[in-house]
Amino acid sequence: MIEEKTKVPNRPTRYELIDKDGNPAGIFHDATGAAIFAAHLWPDQEMDEERSGKGWDIQTVGCDR
Repeated sequence: MIEEKTKVPNRPTRYELIDKDGNPAGIFHDATGAAIFAAHLWPDQEMDEERSGKGWDIQTVGCDR
């Protein structure tokens, strides 16, 4: 495993799909997979980057990014 100078091991980024009410709907290895699944689950909604409650969102899980 590759380590940074901080000696913290690099871990793969995971992405969590969040519904319009803030509930988790699944964890994915890439954001594209999460977006495709969201389009299948909620075809009448779009991504809500402002988190205003009008659509779904994708968040990273378990990293400081």
